[in-house]
Amino acid sequence: MSLRINQNSMAESSSLHLNRTRARLETSISRLSSGLRILNAGDDAAGLAISETMRRQIRGLDRAGLNAQDGISMVQTAEGALGETQSIIQRMRELALASANDTLTGDDRMEIQNEVDELKKQIESISNSTEFNTKRLLNGNRAALTSSGSESVKAIARGAVSESGSYTISLATMSGGVAQLQQSALFSAKDGGSVSGATKLNEISAFYNESGFMLDSSRNIYLTGNGKSAAVSVNGSMTLNDLASSFQNALVSGLGLTGSSASFMAGSDGNSGVMNLISGLRGQYGNFGIAGNQTIADALGFTVARQSVNSQVSVNISDSYGNSKNVVTSENVVSGLLEGIDVKFTSQAAQISGVGGIVDGVKLDAKQNFTLDLGDDELTITVAAGDWSLEGIVRSINSQAEDADSAIKGKGVSATAVDGNLRISYNPTDPGADGTFTVKSSNAAKLGIVDNNYTGFADGNINAESRVRGVSKYNADADSFAVKFAVDGMAITAYQTVSAATAADLKTVSDLTSEINAKLGSSAKFEVINDALTFTDYQIGNNGTSNSVLTLTMTASSTLAAELKDKFGLEAGTAYGSGDSTANLKIADSASRFQLGAGSGDMMRLAIGDMSLSGLGLDNLDLTTAENSQKALDSIDKALARVSSERARMGSYMNRLGYSINVAQNTSFNLSAAESRIRDADMAAEVINLAKYQLLNEAGSSVFNQANIIPKSIMKLLGSE
Repeated sequence: MSLRINQNSMAESSSLHLNRTRARLETSISRLSSGLRILNAGDDAAGLAISETMRRQIRGLDRAGLNAQDGISMVQTAEGALGETQSIIQRMRELALASANDTLTGDDRMEIQNEVDELKKQIESISNSTEFNTKRLLNGNRAALTSSGSESVKAIARGAVSESGSYTISLATMSGGVAQLQQSALFSAKDGGSVSGATKLNEISAFYNESGFMLDSSRNIYLTGNGKSAAVSVNGSMTLNDLASSFQNALVSGLGLTGSSASFMAGSDGNSGVMNLISGLRGQYGNFGIAGNQTIADALGFTVARQSVNSQVSVNISDSYGNSKNVVTSENVVSGLLEGIDVKFTSQAAQISGVGGIVDGVKLDAKQNFTLDLGDDELTITVAAGDWSLEGIVRSINSQAEDADSAIKGKGVSATAVDGNLRISYNPTDPGADGTFTVKSSNAAKLGIVDNNYTGFADGNINAESRVRGVSKYNADADSFAVKFAVDGMAITAYQTVSAATAADLKTVSDLTSEINAKLGSSAKFEVINDALTFTDYQIGNNGTSNSVLTLTMTASSTLAAELKDKFGLEAGTAYGSGDSTANLKIADSASRFQLGAGSGDMMRLAIGDMSLSGLGLDNLDLTTAENSQKALDSIDKALARVSSERARMGSYMNRLGYSINVAQNTSFNLSAAESRIRDADMAAEVINLAKYQLLNEAGSSVFNQANIIPKSIMKLLGSE
């Protein structure tokens, strides 16, 4: 072998291998001490990238699980509060059932209403105060934020909305409704004298009983409706006009039923009269009740003389792109225009309505004949063709029976109306007569009169297909006159009265409405609603350029004024609509969003609807009368169904969030295991490597020392030793 001094190749070679061994030993020690296979990017560049991606997913999933748990907590808070709301509504239902039972007095129902009012306040409090991390949960803000340009039109959040944006709401009357009318019993003077608006209550017989006068001290009567109540103090020194004025103030100022009217109307004979209370809002939302001391309530004797009817309104919604949708409703809350949004409105058109005057009648295409045979005497009765009121047919038959030339005059034959049908009665004035009679030669099928032998009476069942309704034109005065009035300045003749007892006297509803509407030629329309003649301006409220206004005037004829007022309850005056016919709505989606995954877009939307009184439709709940309590049950049941549906939806949210937590945990576990296989060290393998590299290190060190000793042999060759 050769020996060199300048280059010790063996030492350099052993040093190189020793350094490599030590580097590997250092790596092995680092892996064993850290437990990681990848300590830096150089250890495994691709593996490090994959591992970091998995770590991002794992940490994201862990956070998503916590998010879902927070979401469950939030939903549990809302659902728990709704459980209390539902319990309150169940209590309201119990109270409504109790109030619907007529064993209760007006005072009892007033106490029930007081409890209901407190329960309503608590529902509203729950809606406004239920919060999670200062976020209100039950006032609709967790579904949509809404604003309206009109106080009479607003949006109610029901659930998740599909689109945010600005919308225009337009309202138009399709058919007019009518307001509720409550009417008192006949007021008669205690001394038998005449009754007028100036008559005091201590002069009215109804306010006296076996104990004397009922109003020695003031008593309160309560008007309830529109979610409010107002007290009316009643005392003996009040006049009937004073009482009407107090009721008027309570309806308008106390209950907010703008446009309400209260008036006392003396009877045509001057000896009796009634008081009319008319709600300012048409439909069930304007209904009101009268409660309080039962004795005084009975003396006043108010009952619902005309049931309210909701107007039918077309509700249109349009956006800035020209898209529109239309719904026709008879309610004041509309669903289906926007996903997750109901539209509620209180706007109404101007209307002047009467009270009654519509009667049952019969349309006779041909004259009706029948002969009454009393044995010794007989008479053929003829009812002319035409449109007849039932009272008119009765009047015609009786007129013929008692005519001066009648063979049966004074014999005891008479006609009456019984349960909407015709009855011919024979009550003989001759003591020897037995009350039997015969109907023969009859040609009166539409009146239901048929040939037969009868005793006492003969009933005719009027042909159902011939039945009609309308107003009677009969006027007992010898001189007939035209019924005329003017609507918004347009003169209208409704009909010409007839005075002959045997003349057809009915103006049918269809003929009356079609003729008057043809003459109106304006936005106003004439209708008969719940037996009331009504004029309605079909424009609702304010449309931005004009207001809904309707004016009814009558001619100066006192006879005409009496005809319109006494028969139909129509009075001259001006009515105004309320609210707006157009409104701008802004809707912004504000549903809660929960991040349930590790990546963008891995979200769940959660919307909680408006659970306030208005949102549940309980804001006008009135249990002060048995009738209103019956109607309230429907609203209460709808509210219960609404809360149950919302709670069920929250249950589905909680279940979904629970499953989301399970998925996040399972995925995180599996990803953690996968990431461990990539990044963590195989400790068994590294222990083997450690032993190997330790041995190589010792061997390398020994060889390195030997390689450094070999050059010393050169000194022997040089003889230096």
